[in-house]
Amino acid sequence: MEDNAAKQKYTNNQFKRALETLKDYVKAMNENDLEETMSKLHKNSPAQLPTRYAIGPLMSTYKLYHRLLDPEYIGANNDYLFLRMKQKNRKLNGPEFQNNISDLLVAMKQDEGIWKIWNMMALETVIIQND
Repeated sequence: MEDNAAKQKYTNNQFKRALETLKDYVKAMNENDLEETMSKLHKNSPAQLPTRYAIGPLMSTYKLYHRLLDPEYIGANNDYLFLRMKQKNRKLNGPEFQNNISDLLVAMKQDEGIWKIWNMMALETVIIQND
């Protein structure tokens, strides 16, 4: 019984640490800080280049507000931690943009003891008309 409690405490701690990275990622995106946003991705992530090419132009064109919603721990193994979350994306200014909520599956991997984003997959994106 104690072993399960210790394992659960460890898992909760790791999930909280991973969430801190995701909160910092969203904060950096809200500040339109591309380099700080990219620093939340694992340095060896296959998503490094595609993320830079996708987010860079968005940041130079729009001022968006992003919000992390409903984070849920999915599981972990020796290498990765998986979670599901929603991200609300709303335009503050810039050309036409469809406000939306993306349902995301996130894989995270430790980089020098810190959980970093390894990859994200959008499960669904829903356009929101008025928010």
